[in-house]
Amino acid sequence: MPFSFLRSSVLAIAALVPAWVLAAPPAVTGISPAGVQAGKSVTVSFVGAAGEPVPQVWFSRPGITLAPTDKPKEWTLTAAPDCPPGIVWIRFFNDEGASDLRPVFVGTLPEIAEVEPNNTNAQAQKVEALPVVVNGVLHKGGEVDAFSVTLEAGQTLTASVESHRSLGTPMDGVLQIATPDGFVLVQNDDDRGNDPQLTFTATRPGPYLVRAFAFPADPNSTINYAGGEGYIYRLLLTTGPVIDHTVPLAVASPTPAPLAPVRTGIAPDAAPLTPVLIDETAILPAAEPSTLLAHRLPLVSHATPIEAAPAEPNTPQLLTVPMSLTGHVSAPGEVDRYRFAGKKGESLRLAVDARRFDSPLDAVLRLFGPDGKLIKEQDDDGRRSYDIDFNQSLPADGEYRLEVTDRFRHGGPRYAYLLTAEPTVPDFDLNVDTNRWTLKAGTPLEIPVTIARRAGFKDEIVFEVEGLPADAEVTLAETKSQAMGDSAKSVKLKIETKRTTPLNVPLKIIGKAGDRRRVADGPISGVSDRITALWLTIVKGS
Repeated sequence: MPFSFLRSSVLAIAALVPAWVLAAPPAVTGISPAGVQAGKSVTVSFVGAAGEPVPQVWFSRPGITLAPTDKPKEWTLTAAPDCPPGIVWIRFFNDEGASDLRPVFVGTLPEIAEVEPNNTNAQAQKVEALPVVVNGVLHKGGEVDAFSVTLEAGQTLTASVESHRSLGTPMDGVLQIATPDGFVLVQNDDDRGNDPQLTFTATRPGPYLVRAFAFPADPNSTINYAGGEGYIYRLLLTTGPVIDHTVPLAVASPTPAPLAPVRTGIAPDAAPLTPVLIDETAILPAAEPSTLLAHRLPLVSHATPIEAAPAEPNTPQLLTVPMSLTGHVSAPGEVDRYRFAGKKGESLRLAVDARRFDSPLDAVLRLFGPDGKLIKEQDDDGRRSYDIDFNQSLPADGEYRLEVTDRFRHGGPRYAYLLTAEPTVPDFDLNVDTNRWTLKAGTPLEIPVTIARRAGFKDEIVFEVEGLPADAEVTLAETKSQAMGDSAKSVKLKIETKRTTPLNVPLKIIGKAGDRRRVADGPISGVSDRITALWLTIVKGS
């Protein structure tokens, strides 16, 4: 789900440097450590250059600050005590340009820093208390970071790395739990995308090693472990429960209903959590360990039922469309069955989301008609997606059946999914291929906007740009986006200015058609998230 533009952008104003310093735009590609506990401060450094003059900082939501120190390469990251947990996107900018967005986590657990040297079994860094988040870096190729934790017999340890899926690092991590002399007891790779997670129950009391290393997320010809300044990670270590996902897996909007957290490890009954919406993004106020990226929970305005055991064997659960149902393929080979009433000619959007929430389910969805015959079986929405999303016209009046299962007949308590069935409605989406631009005074800037028209949407779309200064003018290469022709799929916004002083402004690109108002989103480097808080830097002309 895209992070939205904040009406009141949060700016941290940094000190100026003398005008004679060679100017350069910020080129920050990572922040280490990549998080801070709410109510605390931590000293951070950057991967890449902060730029000259010293940049200012924009945050996707309030409650967090980042300020320079008296040391050129160190800044202080602070989260307010009431800052909600989760990802905050940060952008650095100065008069020369702006960086891409970089994420930091606001957490609720104690956090410590990895301390070198800890690259051999004998050098393992002792972790004194759990739960904790360890902020580390695999500084160079061949590096293995080792940590020592003490467990009682029968105690269960969960270790989970956060790196590639949310921080956008080049790291394909591996986790091991080993004996003090290095005998590997359990290993995991690629549990949540490229990030590893494992659960281990101690058979004897005493110290155990937790070891982290990585391969490059984009494979190359090397056969050594990978590392570098960008191999930043957050390692969660806990002997208690960890929030894996919620039931439902969708957030009711505009008034969120409580969500029941589903935990791994030792999971006693717990009170439901009510999400907080911050500018159309869900924040889950959980005070305990969690691996759920709550900002990826979709907002929906229809019913969010939960899978129920059938009243009678082999009787599919009755659904009322529209709805988004949360279910689980709870055991290997399980097939979940549902039924709904449909009318001839009715067009429905049918979707199954699982990997979106880091569920291991490789979903298969089957649709059967009133005559019991298979209408469609769908697996994977594309080459890089294991989830499902398609439109289907119903051929007759009657009762239809849906089946959800795993492609390889796997199953378990983490195999959660969100099944959506809703009428297809003509509509449109907008996107751009970057989240920031630089406009030189006196030279026009063209911004291509891609238009995805859905379910036969044929209305004209009128565009506008919010956030521009009064002395900037916006024109369209095409006056309108029509249903036919080249402008149906894309338009070019042309922005010009005669401004003589530099300026940085957040932007929203908006398309309007009747009562529909859609905001364009752009990609964030290294992650699957997209954002509607776009950015424009105006620089002096040559």
